[in-house]
Amino acid sequence: MQQNHSGIRRPGKGVSMYNIDDIGSMYRSLPPNMQSIDNQCFAYAMDRQVKRFAILAKTLTIWSDLDHVDPKYYDHMAMCIRAPYYKSEYPKEKKLDLIKTAIASHRYAGSEWAINQLLHAIFEDAAFIPWHEYGGKPYHFRIKVYDVLTEDAMTLFSEVLQKVKAARSIMDEVEISRRICGNANMGICTIATYKGETITQV
Repeated sequence: MQQNHSGIRRPGKGVSMYNIDDIGSMYRSLPPNMQSIDNQCFAYAMDRQVKRFAILAKTLTIWSDLDHVDPKYYDHMAMCIRAPYYKSEYPKEKKLDLIKTAIASHRYAGSEWAINQLLHAIFEDAAFIPWHEYGGKPYHFRIKVYDVLTEDAMTLFSEVLQKVKAARSIMDEVEISRRICGNANMGICTIATYKGETITQV
């Protein structure tokens, strides 16, 4: 990286302020009367050590940087936060998504958002229908599922639902629906008829 006295020129970003782990940042931060050869060598050695510590510090960042956590720790993390619909046999992408969802579910437990997140985590295609959309009683709701239901999925959903829904909310039923997709061909024909006047000469 090309350096100057006011900052560091980063590729594609122009001149920016120093980062704590930039080599040369300590020496450039010294006042001019201290920018000697000896201090430059000392600052370079310090910058090397700070850079090592910065790399190690990044390995300690877990919950605020989930996208860069080693997947081998996903099971331990899920156990720490008691992720309700997490399974060790899931692929790592789904595990990470469930861990993120579990953290948000704890924050929004009891809300419609939490139930919708649960539906999307267990079923491929499902919807939450509140009572006022089908004429039900207040605080009641329905679940519409378009998947092929399995006993394991329904058991898991029933168990977790009790943890994420509001205590006053009551599920009336689970409605099973199917989406039918197909092609429909339509044609339109327009016929214009014109009747002219007949002129009779007298």
